[in-house]
Order: sequence, then C-alpha cells, then structure tokens
Amino acid sequence: MKKYNISEFEQYKIDEILTQLRREKEFSKLDELDEAYYIYHELGKAYKGNTEFVLTNIDTEYEEKKEMYGKKTGEDGKAICTNMSTAFAEALLQNGIEAEIIKEDGELPHVDTIFRTSDGKKYFANLIRDIHRIQTGMRVRSFGKASRILEIIMKKQNRMDYFRKLTEKYGDLEEVTKEKIEELDRKFNFCSKGMYTEDVFKMIMDEVEDQKQIEIFFGTSDPEQLVEKKINFAMNIIGIANKHGKEKRENRIWRRN
Repeated sequence: MKKYNISEFEQYKIDEILTQLRREKEFSKLDELDEAYYIYHELGKAYKGNTEFVLTNIDTEYEEKKEMYGKKTGEDGKAICTNMSTAFAEALLQNGIEAEIIKEDGELPHVDTIFRTSDGKKYFANLIRDIHRIQTGMRVRSFGKASRILEIIMKKQNRMDYFRKLTEKYGDLEEVTKEKIEELDRKFNFCSKGMYTEDVFKMIMDEVEDQKQIEIFFGTSDPEQLVEKKINFAMNIIGIANKHGKEKRENRIWRRN
C-alpha cells in the first residue's frame, strides 16, 4: 500500500527503476545506502524542472502558483520539489527503506526527503537540486548532505528556522562524501572511467599550452566560437560516455538472465 499519493507517471518510473535495481542486485552486493543512491540517480533522469512555477510570483499570482504546486507530475515529467521529494520517498518505501518527506514552514513550502537505513543513520536528500546534474553527467551535490553543511547553507539563505526543524526532528544527519558518491557512480557505471562533465570541461578549458593547435583542432581562432565549440565537444564526449556506460550496464545485466 502506498504511503504517498504520486502520479501514474511516477509509479511507472519507480517500477522500472526497482526492476533494474533487482537485476543489479543479482550480481553486485548492495547495501541500503547504495540502493537509495541508485533510486535517487535514476529517478532524477525522469524529471524536468517546472520553470513556470519558479517564475510565477507568489504575491501577485498566488492562485496560479498554488494550482501548480498541487498538480501531479504528468507524462512530460515536469515537476517541482514536492513531486520529486515525495516520489523519491515513495520509491524508497517500496524498496523497503524507511523514508518520509519534510516540509519547510510557510506558503507552498519547499519539500525534502529524509531516509533512514537499518543501522539507524538518517540522510537528507533534495532531488530537485540534482536533476540537471544527473542529466548532464555531473556529480550530484544534494544526496546525503551532513547537518554541518546544511547549517552553513541555510544560514546563508536565511533559512535557520528550517534547519532547526530538521535538527529537532531528526538529530544529526549523516554525510555521504564525495568519495562515496564517486565510488557508487563507478559501481553503477553512471560515469565513464571516473570522469564527469565538469572534469571534461576543465580539461578542455585548461588546455591552453598550445593555443595554435587548439585553434586548428576547432577550426577557429575566434574566442567566443572556441568556447562554444569546446562546450559542444565536451557534451558530445559525455553523451557518448553516458551511452556507453548505459549499454555496458545493460549488457552486464542481461548476460545474467
């Protein structure tokens, strides 16, 4: 029985992800944190941010914004934080991991996910902040932020009431380190040879030792065109890498069947 009321689109995606996860578990030993990350990452591919909601002024267009806030995710995957965090919590629950949503106080509040592994550790996740990173081959940043990091961020954002609410309800939230994220990305082939989009960008942008060779390679000496061609080149590389990683993972899974 579902705890949260999610859309048919989201349930379809969750069913797909949990089926894939079961196949992963046939040949790889995974703990609950590994499984939670897999679900987080794969669910992040299903969504598009609802820019219309973001740009709608709550003071002058309250009813329109309220209607969008209460709307379920359609087949186009367009959603806001409440949809994404709720679906992530529901997906974890359906996979046997304890999870729930938490809402910031106020009108049409921001929503996050808290999940708890069987060893008693509690983790924070904010999927909406990572969907563009997941979809462009970058490292995620909002899965398993520690309480000390959340305090720094929320203090800068003047959201300390929300931080206190989190702390009072859940105590100390555990950190999932950058090293752990990279380990999981390699395990699930979410990146190619440990490389992420930002790494490829840096390699290309730093490659200035022989400017003439770069100009010859990209066929232009115009600075703006060079930047555009480098970005396009990087995105093509990442696209190929992600496709290769997906095919490699699928081949590995199906060889077991």
